[in-house]
Amino acid sequence: MPKISKQDQKYTLAHAVCALLNSGGGVIKAEIENETYNLERGNIGPDLEETFRSLILFPDWREYLDFEQQDNYLLIFVKTWSTKNTSSTSTKPRICSLSTGLYTKGISSLYHVSTKEAFSFLERKKDKARTEISSEPLVKIRKILAVEGDMNIINNTVDKLFNRDQLRHGETLTFTESGHVEFKHYSTDKFLIRVKEILPQYIAGFANAAGGYLWIGVDDDGKVQGFSSDDEDLEKLSLLINSIQSKLTLFHFCGEEYTHIIRCEHKIFKVYSEAGDHCGYVCAVKIQPFTCIAFAEDPDSWLVEGNTIRKLKANEWAEWMTAADPDLSNFSETFRLELSLTEGPPLAKPVYSHQGLESVDDLCKQLFPVESQSIIHTPEKLTKDLLQEHQGLDILMENQLKQLSEGVLIFSRSWAVDIGLPENKDIICDVLLIAKGRPPILYTICEHPISKDFFEYSRRIAWKLKEKLVNIGGYSHKLCVIPKLLTLPSAISGGKEWDLNIEEMYPHNYSLITSGNMKDLLRALTVALLSFKSFLSDCVGSEFLNLLTMQQYQVLSENLHKSKKLFVYGLPGTGKTIVALKIIDKIRTMLQCTKNEVLYVCENQPLRDFVRQKNICQAVTRVTFLKENFDEVKHIIVDEAQNFQAGEDKILCIELNAKYF
Repeated sequence: MPKISKQDQKYTLAHAVCALLNSGGGVIKAEIENETYNLERGNIGPDLEETFRSLILFPDWREYLDFEQQDNYLLIFVKTWSTKNTSSTSTKPRICSLSTGLYTKGISSLYHVSTKEAFSFLERKKDKARTEISSEPLVKIRKILAVEGDMNIINNTVDKLFNRDQLRHGETLTFTESGHVEFKHYSTDKFLIRVKEILPQYIAGFANAAGGYLWIGVDDDGKVQGFSSDDEDLEKLSLLINSIQSKLTLFHFCGEEYTHIIRCEHKIFKVYSEAGDHCGYVCAVKIQPFTCIAFAEDPDSWLVEGNTIRKLKANEWAEWMTAADPDLSNFSETFRLELSLTEGPPLAKPVYSHQGLESVDDLCKQLFPVESQSIIHTPEKLTKDLLQEHQGLDILMENQLKQLSEGVLIFSRSWAVDIGLPENKDIICDVLLIAKGRPPILYTICEHPISKDFFEYSRRIAWKLKEKLVNIGGYSHKLCVIPKLLTLPSAISGGKEWDLNIEEMYPHNYSLITSGNMKDLLRALTVALLSFKSFLSDCVGSEFLNLLTMQQYQVLSENLHKSKKLFVYGLPGTGKTIVALKIIDKIRTMLQCTKNEVLYVCENQPLRDFVRQKNICQAVTRVTFLKENFDEVKHIIVDEAQNFQAGEDKILCIELNAKYF
């Protein structure tokens, strides 16, 4: 098997780093071929340093990357990409890319839009397009887009030449290269290959600018040289131009994506010698300006998806780059912005709290109170219950807190369930420590000897929690959550040591909690635990998150194993349906149910249809519920339960068969 070239290795690493920057961060493990390599002595080398510097765009690229050597492996620790605290978003786009796939025609040449320029380029095009479109009625807009730009290529001399039938070899054209004109001449046998390489760039480049003409067979001085071709290759050239025109990826600001296309035409001229002999051809391509965006190719930008990385398509990349907080001006008295897209990591969504209810900061103080010179145990009631249920748990946890002075110890019956993972019934509880002078540590308390399965379970929760803190909570500092297994009673031994000291694998002081970032981390944890997709997302055409109230969160924190029947009371509009849907999610996650095993019952059809669209359970109206049998159902959630009458016999069915009401 041939060795991968250094250049290929460099780009493979760059793609992996790009994907992690865009996906919340992570760790890359790269094998070192040079057996004598020493990171402390040789650093990472100038080639890789230049690659990473150009990828991250900022001189202080080490803010995002840390390196450790582990035997013959290089570990690269990647922090999430973020535009937070940067002075100009025009110099730092919303996502990381190696290249943009965008071209535009300048005065003297075609140029590739760099990753640093991409955001401002897209914004300028968007503003110009919307200004032009908003000033015209819809019918006129469609007519303009249909014949877009015909009057913008104002160069009568070029146009006259385009309308000629033939050219003379050696003839010097009466115009030069400019923002509207480009000459190309290839004296090579691979003429079609070279043209195929440049055409997407030039068609997109002229379209993204003011339109223009590409003359193939004319040298840089404007002298007609022509190219040799037989009839078959001329046909291939025409097909090539037409196919490229139709294959370019277009990103629209106009709302007319099905009818708004790039318009270009081409003409092939016969070239004759002074003696009148046919000696070749010239091809001219006329491209109209395009109001929206044309991509010559997909951007070189990557994302982690499952256990692999994938390249972003041009449309989703542009959507991501131009994304903005939703226009909630009609709801300004209802919502308060808590996390903006301009402040969060690439995958984060904007977060809004309700005016008149608790803000994120208010909720954070209630959930995770921090006091100087104290480790606060929270939530108070659950902590008390767990310490009473499990003798020795208090001593076990106190032993972990030695030499710590400030922070919070957050108990949960299952942090797995809290973040949307299945629970493990052999786990007593999970405890998250966030304290100054340490990285976040997730303690998983087992009642059986430590095993590889327990360790993998704990590590998976820690990884998922870290992912949520960044991609939902908006935390943008360096972060790792260290999984650590403990047994109760502590005398239990696992034999083989699976509980590796992961903290030692990270660079010194990596993800250390300080006075400066503790507030940000607890705030991110609050958003990660309390946020849900707003029901208004579809109305405004953009996904954003709302927050549960403290009361709603407390209802959802109930132990479903003990609370077989749970009644939630509230006035109309107080969020009972939100709680019902979140309980359904929790039941399905915690108890590993299929959607057919959970039944949602409500009074009216619109609400039933709304819940059906969520595709998380069966949903029926009260009338249907009273008429039919639901043999598969194990759990029933009744919304608008006040409409059930005491005499209706299905209530008995619920009492006998349902686990959740």
